[in-house]
Amino acid sequence: MGEASDGERDAPVLPRRVRRADVVAREELNKVTDFTVVKTTLNQFCKRKARALPWDEVLADMNKGVLEAYLLANVHVLRLCKADLPIPPLNTTFFNQCLSLVMEMSGARGPKNDELLLSRDEYNSFRDPTAPRASRQFIHRGWVHNAADQMATMAQNAVSLNFYRRFHKFLKRKYGVDGRDAYSLLEHILANAYDGHDAVVLEWRAQIPRTATGAPKMTAHMLVPLTYHFLQAIEERNRISQGDPEFRQVKSFTVLPTKRGFECSHMKMCKLGLRALLQRTGIRVPPEGPKWNAVERTYWRRLFNIKKFETANRKFAGQIVTDGKAVSIVMRKPKRKPDIEQMRVFSASEFDVMWGLDPGRRDLFVATNQLGETVSCSTKEFYEETRYAKAKEKVKGWQDRSPRVLEAIRNMPTKKSASLETLGY
Repeated sequence: MGEASDGERDAPVLPRRVRRADVVAREELNKVTDFTVVKTTLNQFCKRKARALPWDEVLADMNKGVLEAYLLANVHVLRLCKADLPIPPLNTTFFNQCLSLVMEMSGARGPKNDELLLSRDEYNSFRDPTAPRASRQFIHRGWVHNAADQMATMAQNAVSLNFYRRFHKFLKRKYGVDGRDAYSLLEHILANAYDGHDAVVLEWRAQIPRTATGAPKMTAHMLVPLTYHFLQAIEERNRISQGDPEFRQVKSFTVLPTKRGFECSHMKMCKLGLRALLQRTGIRVPPEGPKWNAVERTYWRRLFNIKKFETANRKFAGQIVTDGKAVSIVMRKPKRKPDIEQMRVFSASEFDVMWGLDPGRRDLFVATNQLGETVSCSTKEFYEETRYAKAKEKVKGWQDRSPRVLEAIRNMPTKKSASLETLGY
């Protein structure tokens, strides 16, 4: 037999890919079940032993960690955009790294990401060194990963869903076009193909990331540089016109989302989150993996009133979402077979009146029937009916009656800026 060639001898032996049994079981279950949610209070859902768990401590750490991780992510993308460096994918891994850098845990290994570490150093230069950091002891598994997953979704939605509207307003301000002209200009820029010779269209088409078919790529990290450019244009316009008393400043925004206000956000707790919560209490639990998977259902039912919310068809799915007061219990139910009656095409002769509903921007909706009758609801009416306006007036009244709070609000610098100096003020 001949000797093996160098290429054959040096070829690496890849390990056989092994799929976890619990992942396979979950995927099979997803094929035959749907999800639904039951909402109640955490107090009603918990048994006596569960009420003694450190909910407030863990949720406080998670909320503080998410708040700071969002700020670090904004500092990172602003620094990269300013230096004209590529933006990394804004996925779960990225936000997991951000959370690990702003939360404290002894012996934890930081991410091997030099650019993110430089951004961490810049963020720390803005931060009060005496302020304590959120602890991620035990909760780095389950809680932190779920939060990072949610942050990645929020970032993708915030950048991609607002991109068209921000681009449209940018073109209107920059080129002085409006109405149909602005719409046509943007459509030509974003179209899969363009055979015209308009210099403005060609200039902006060259800056839009595209797929192989020519369609715009709506992945968040690819749209961040243009979003940063739109924000810079707004700030420059506001700065130039600042002395004009008749000028109305253009609303700015943050390149990536940030945590809203001081209210407690809802956090997801899965089976790993439950294990971490028990470890925070000092309870010894089986190691993560097959041993914990074998007993996690027992722990759920021992600590929580799950039977109270289950029915013959609705079963607990092994995760909840809570802010420490309310809780959303995720349940599984069998998938319904499609209703043939609902799937058939209806004819106009089967109905006396048919309404067509058009969702809008200025109006919440406008509905018209074949008799010429029209019903609409403006955004203002919606805010009045839902009492948003009344709640806003009430909060404003509280602020107006507190001079210290009012002064702090008026002197508080905005985080909606393309400037690192402004963000770090």
